[in-house]
Amino acid sequence: MNITKEQIDSQNAVLKVEVAKEDYLPKVEEALKKARKNVNMKGFRQGMVPLSLVKKMHGNALLYDEVNKLVTEQINNHIKEEKLDVLGQPLPKADNNVLLDINHPEDVTLEFELGLAPEFDLSILNKKTTFNNYKIKVDDKLVDEEIEGLRLRHGVQKFVEDSAVEEGDILHCDVIELENGAPKENGVKNSTPIGLNIFKEEEQKKFYGLRIGDYIDINLFEASDKDRDSLLKFVLDIKEGEEPEGLSNDFRLMITKIGRMEKADLNEALFDKLYGEGVVKSEEELRAKLVEEIDTYFSREAEVKTKNDIIEYLLEEIKMEFPSKFLKRWIKATNEKPITDEQIENDYDNFEKGLKWSLITNKLGEDNDIKAEKEEIEAMSMEQLKRQLEQYNPGGNPISDADLKTFNASMMAREDHVKKTYDAVMEQKLFTFIKDAVTIKDKEVTLDEFRDLNTKK
Repeated sequence: MNITKEQIDSQNAVLKVEVAKEDYLPKVEEALKKARKNVNMKGFRQGMVPLSLVKKMHGNALLYDEVNKLVTEQINNHIKEEKLDVLGQPLPKADNNVLLDINHPEDVTLEFELGLAPEFDLSILNKKTTFNNYKIKVDDKLVDEEIEGLRLRHGVQKFVEDSAVEEGDILHCDVIELENGAPKENGVKNSTPIGLNIFKEEEQKKFYGLRIGDYIDINLFEASDKDRDSLLKFVLDIKEGEEPEGLSNDFRLMITKIGRMEKADLNEALFDKLYGEGVVKSEEELRAKLVEEIDTYFSREAEVKTKNDIIEYLLEEIKMEFPSKFLKRWIKATNEKPITDEQIENDYDNFEKGLKWSLITNKLGEDNDIKAEKEEIEAMSMEQLKRQLEQYNPGGNPISDADLKTFNASMMAREDHVKKTYDAVMEQKLFTFIKDAVTIKDKEVTLDEFRDLNTKK
C-alpha cells in the first residue's frame, strides 16, 4: 500500500491511497472464514456451508468492509507518522467511483480530502495585554434590596378582596382558550395561580388595576418570556407530547383571586430559616452575612466577565483561515441526524468560532504542558459535589467527609462525569495560565455599570 499527499493550498490537501489486491485479499479470506461459522443455510449444518456459497452471498460486502478498515487504519497511521494537523476526519472524494468485485479483485486507488488546521501563534499573551477584574461595590442599597427580596420570598401569601392588581401579585385565574375572540368550543381550560413575573414587563402593566372578576385576552406565548413547554405545563396543565392539534395562541385570563405576598418579619425566626438556628442573631449580623455573600457572588460574576473578555479578545485578535468548504461537507457527512445545507450555513459561524477556541486551548495546553491530573479531577469533583449538596441543604447539618467521599466515588465511576470534570479542571488551569501571562487590573464599578458592561455587544 502506498500513500502520497498532494498539497492543494495551506488549508486543503488530498491523500492518494494505492491499494494492491495483495494488501486486502488475505484479510477478506480470513473474514470469509469467520463469517462461514455463523451462516445458516437449509441443507447444511451451521458452520459447514461451502466457502464458495459464503463468498457468493457475502463476499462483496466483506470485501468493501475489509478494504475500508484497512484504508482507514493506514490513513490514521500516516497522519500520525507525518504529524499532520487535520480538522475533522478525511473524507473520500466525491468522484471515488471504485467498484470492487470479490470474483475479480484488482488494485484500486482512492483519494481522500483533508482539512488542515491553520498555523498561529499566541504571542499576544504577554504583560502588555491588559484585562479588567471588576470589583462591584456592595453598598447599603444593594443589601437593603437583598433583605427586601428575602422577606418577600419567605413571606406568606394573603388573598386580597377589595384591592386592584399591583406589581408582584399572584393572580389565580381561569385560563380559557379562545377562537376568534370567544371561548373555543371544547377548547383548553385550566384554573391556576400565575405570577405576574412570567410576563414581559410591558404586558404586566396591562393587569394593573384589574379586580376579581375582570379578565384580559392575550396571546399567551408572545406575552410571556417563558418557553412554550413551560407555559404548556405550568399554565395550561398540558403534559409533554400531549399538546392538542390546532391549539390557539390566544387565551382569556379571568381573575378569580388576587394573592399578595406579605413580607416576613425581620426576626430570629427568619434568620434561623435562612442560615440555621443561632447562626445569625440580629439584623446587623444578617447585613454582614449578606455583604459577604453578595461579594462572593459578584466576584464569581466578575470572574466570568473577565473570562469572556479574554475569550472574545483572543478570538478577535488571533487570525486563522479555515477550509470552510471541506468543513461544511464534513459536518453534513458526520452529523448524527440529517442536516440541510441551509442549517449548516446558519450555524457555521458559531461552529468555526468554537473550533477556533478549541485550537487555541489545545495549543496552550500542549505548548505549556498543561494537564489535568487524576488527583485534581477527583478534588474538583469533590468540591463541586459539596457545593451542590450545600445548595439543597442550606443551614442544615453539614455532610460528613466520609459520606462526601462515598458520593464522590460513585460519581467518579461515571464516564460522562469524569469527562465534564476533566474539562472544568483544564479550563481552570488554562485561565490561570492566561491570567499569569497577561496583566489583570482591578477596576471598581457600581452594579449598574457592571450590568451595562454585560449588555454591550
